[in-house]
Amino acid sequence: MNKKLINRKNFLIFFMLILICVIFYIRKNKQDKVPFIGIGYNLGYKSKIFPNMTDLEIDEIINKITIAASERVKEGKKFKITEEELEKLGITGLDPYYLDMIKISTE
Repeated sequence: MNKKLINRKNFLIFFMLILICVIFYIRKNKQDKVPFIGIGYNLGYKSKIFPNMTDLEIDEIINKITIAASERVKEGKKFKITEEELEKLGITGLDPYYLDMIKISTE
C-alpha cells in the first residue's frame, strides 16, 4: 500500500512539473518578438561621420535611426542608411562619404 501511495505522489509531482514547464513554454512563445537593433561605428571616425556635432546631437541621430530601423524590421523590410533615408528622418549634417561606416545589426 505504501508503494502505491509513493508512486502516486511521484507521478503527481512529475505531472505538475511537466505542466509548469508547458505553461512557461506557451507564455514565452506568446510574447511578441521584438527585433534587436544594434548600431555601431568606429569611434576613431566619430568626428568624420558626425562632423561638428555634440554627443547629445549624435545620441539623437542614433535614436532616430534605431527607431526607423526597428519599424522597418517589424514590417519585414531591410534598413540601410542612405542620404535619402536620412532626409526622410530629418537628419542632416552627416558626411555622406562616411555613411557606410555606421553599421546596423538586426536580429
